[in-house]
Amino acid sequence: SLDCTTHNRENNNLIQFITKEEYEAAPRIVKMQVSFEQVNEAAKLLNNWWISENDLSNEKLRVKEKDANDILAQSFTARKSKSILCSLCHWKKMMIDISSDGSRNFLCV
Repeated sequence: SLDCTTHNRENNNLIQFITKEEYEAAPRIVKMQVSFEQVNEAAKLLNNWWISENDLSNEKLRVKEKDANDILAQSFTARKSKSILCSLCHWKKMMIDISSDGSRNFLCV
């Protein structure tokens, strides 16, 4: 399991936690939807899932939207999960990749 203070330096394939400064600099609309703690908890859940499922040496975290929502469902509602995933994109910790069939994947940046 990872904590907010150590993993940013340890593995560039994982979602980087946001800092308090990054959170405070976000537009009010983003901060109204998600808390600092929620965003970092979601990053931790996604990173721990990625570590358990993959060899981290050769690729960055990539997760299908449905899988991401399933992973986050252990702590968040579906609506909150969507807000959190979008906020991680706002902070450029993840990005959305829409495939030709319209499915969405979230990738670690």
